[in-house]
Amino acid sequence: MKIIKFFRRNYWILLLLTVLISYGQILFMQPWQDDNALFFKLANIKEPAGYLGKGLFGEGPYKYTAFFYYPLYKIFGFNTYAFFSEGLIFYFLSAWSIYKLFSEMMSKPVGKVAGILFAAGYIASDGFIRLYNSVGTSLSIIFTSFLFLNYWKLKGIENNFNIIIGKLNQWKELKNSIISNGITLYSKFKEYPEKGEHKVLFSFEKIKPESKRVTLFKNLFGYKKNNKKYQGLLQKYNGIRIGSGSIMVPLESYNIFHKLFKKYLIKVKIIKLVEYE
Repeated sequence: MKIIKFFRRNYWILLLLTVLISYGQILFMQPWQDDNALFFKLANIKEPAGYLGKGLFGEGPYKYTAFFYYPLYKIFGFNTYAFFSEGLIFYFLSAWSIYKLFSEMMSKPVGKVAGILFAAGYIASDGFIRLYNSVGTSLSIIFTSFLFLNYWKLKGIENNFNIIIGKLNQWKELKNSIISNGITLYSKFKEYPEKGEHKVLFSFEKIKPESKRVTLFKNLFGYKKNNKKYQGLLQKYNGIRIGSGSIMVPLESYNIFHKLFKKYLIKVKIIKLVEYE
């Protein structure tokens, strides 16, 4: 039990041990297949070698392959322990990035399982035990995971995604949006007319005092001031005005308009319907 608790608190140690058990033996390997071309390239960095191309950065599909190892070659020469150690370190970092990715997209327990499965060596093992591909493959996984985790944040947009299982009625805030825009992957057959859109009809009577009515109408329909037009919620969320005291909006926008009427303590009749063309 103490060991289990220890690894729960120090997941990175468990992940590292899994990597060492599954791939630690590569430290005792010798250059294999295309690795020989890589070692030739490192010793003759300006010359072309196979698909590695010319120069430090190389050319073609295996561009940058020699670049990842060249600093090690300058320091350790042809010491294979140094080269395979670099591959092992980057493999651990790629396993950690898989753990972080699935933890963020799904849940921490799922992320831990995904990290261990990846670290166990069942995925693309041929690509990791060969120096020719090892560091480049790991870096591509790390970069892709980072991109998935931070793409929207880098654009200044933050939004968390969670996978939730349960009954639709449990999420009152989301229910209307899911009904309008959700996709049913599998369910009992129900026949609906085509091209139906879920709508909500808000109906209200004369609003008093006048100041309250003016404020509400400005929010709903917008207004013009100093030759400048200000957009109302109805236009913003693709709603329409039915009459002097009725508006119809898409169901997914229900919460926005309901909160507006609630804010100004206005009695309103609400009817949910489906509009067909």
